[in-house]
Amino acid sequence: MPNGLSAKEKEVPLLPKVSVIIPVYNQEKYIEECVESVLSQDYENLEVIVADDGSTDRTPEILKGFGQKIHYIRQENRGAAVALNKGIQRARGSLAAWLSADDVYLPGKIRKQVKKLQDDPDLALVYTDWIMIDAEGHVLRSIRCPCPSPERFVREMLIGNFINGSSVLLKKECFEKVGYFDEKLPASVDGDMWFRSLHRGYRFGHVPEPLLKYRWHSGNLSHNCRLMQTYKDQVISKAITAFSVEELFGDLLANDNFDEARAYEGFALTLALGFNFRAAKAVLQKAAHANGFPLKRILLSSALRVMDTQLILEMLARIRSMRRLWLE
Repeated sequence: MPNGLSAKEKEVPLLPKVSVIIPVYNQEKYIEECVESVLSQDYENLEVIVADDGSTDRTPEILKGFGQKIHYIRQENRGAAVALNKGIQRARGSLAAWLSADDVYLPGKIRKQVKKLQDDPDLALVYTDWIMIDAEGHVLRSIRCPCPSPERFVREMLIGNFINGSSVLLKKECFEKVGYFDEKLPASVDGDMWFRSLHRGYRFGHVPEPLLKYRWHSGNLSHNCRLMQTYKDQVISKAITAFSVEELFGDLLANDNFDEARAYEGFALTLALGFNFRAAKAVLQKAAHANGFPLKRILLSSALRVMDTQLILEMLARIRSMRRLWLE
């Protein structure tokens, strides 16, 4: 039509541009399948940015085969967080997603997440359920993620980060308001970002459907249990100091018998059971501010100091490694 769009076309809202950032380092075995899973999405307004963190295998050669279908950037080997941030800075979309180079999108992922954000404009981030696969792509199990109420969301996330980073689609404005991924963190960079976003007041939503294949293999950073536990504990400890009692226990505050100190004490025990001893100590400090340090709390604090030692942490790391090897 000479006068532009037809009336029917004008009724269809313009879909927001989505930028998918794929940081990659030496993933020649998986990178082609990963990129193809994004390019085959049933969502047209999409760009793929691959940030190569100095790969020395065939990864650059494989990526060149995609030509103009992707935006390829390369840097010296400086870590995934640096590569991610470079990709985000290059992104032109109002929505952004991060996909690990060994993971795979399932059909309809982007479209369904965009719809969720459009249906609920108050949401800033949407995550999905996911399927765990092995190195050869065989299904190990399906993971159903929880979606707590806003009043409980922060506390549940601190107990266990249930959001798979590769499943996320979020508004790019989050990075402009909260900042980029912390390049000094060798692990738990995603959890740190989610906690900073929650502290800023952003709301998270969930699509209760597995829309990602997460690959579990010997090259995963998650297999380094000692490293993962150390930085996970560090990230949680930092977040705990930032969140108020209202943000942590919003679902409990309405109860007439709510006891702030006891709530913190119970929360500390839960974190300790997850081997997050440093975070548990930080929570106990909040309990002390609310109601001093009675004998029970002193004993618990002393026990946490004993547990948070190199020998104990190494032993727990070995136990977790054995469990993960059994799962694999």
